[in-house]
Formats: sequence, C-alpha cells, structure tokens
Amino acid sequence: MSSEPIPVQTTPAPAPVLKTHTAACHCGDVKVKVNVDLSATGRCNCTVCVKKRSWNARVAIEEFTLVAGADACSVYTLSGAALHHFCKRCGVSVYSKCNIPTIGEFYTVSVNCLDGLTADELAAIPIRYSDGLNNNWWNPPTVTCYL
Repeated sequence: MSSEPIPVQTTPAPAPVLKTHTAACHCGDVKVKVNVDLSATGRCNCTVCVKKRSWNARVAIEEFTLVAGADACSVYTLSGAALHHFCKRCGVSVYSKCNIPTIGEFYTVSVNCLDGLTADELAAIPIRYSDGLNNNWWNPPTVTCYL
C-alpha cells in the first residue's frame, strides 16, 4: 500500500451566467437595468429582510444602471452596510446598495421586481438562505419556511 497522498479532485465552480433584466417598482417610477446571475439568489432572516419579505440577487457595481427614479427613491438603512432604496409613491423596494467589508461594494435587486419572468421561471430560481439575524451569513437559519 502506498503512503503517497491521494490528490483531491475539485471541480471549479461554474462561471456565473449574466443575463440582462429590467426591474421596476409597482407604479413604475423607479426602474433599473441589471446584468445578473439568477442561479445565486438569496433570502435572509434579518429583521429588515423579514419585514420586506426580501428575495434578492447580487449585482456587481458595473452591472447596475438606474434607468429612472433617482428623485423618486427614499432610502432606509439600519446599520449603514445596506442602503435600501424604495419608491416614495408605491413603497416597493427595487434595489439596495451594499458595502460589506468581507465582500466589498455591490447592489442587490429584488427578484420579485424583475420584469417579464413567468411564475414557472420564478419558481425555478434557486434560493440560498442566510442567517443574518444571528450574523451567521454563510449558513442557513434553522427554519426557512417563513422566508
């Protein structure tokens, strides 16, 4: 029997597949265009996300364009790490701008605000759950059915 270590075979993570989408609030005052990979969406149990019933996809800074509504947005933040932009007229939160020290600066777009997706397409999008309530972002909370 050989004492040589057996090399571990690893498969590289698939490259993200970016697709261009538009998104808007309910009344249409706030509109964005994003290039986003919908194979990596998330829901979290922090107090803000639970109240908003957030379902977000991360968008690189250079892949985000605010098309309309800079003056139609109001901003809410709890800690300053995420600026949640929502429409002053209808109240819908289309996007957030985040700055997390371990990740850097990025946007998130509300998956539910993406235009043109069918119910079947939405149902097929994978969701990763994060335990933001306990600052345990890389692991899911024990209970996720309410998220």
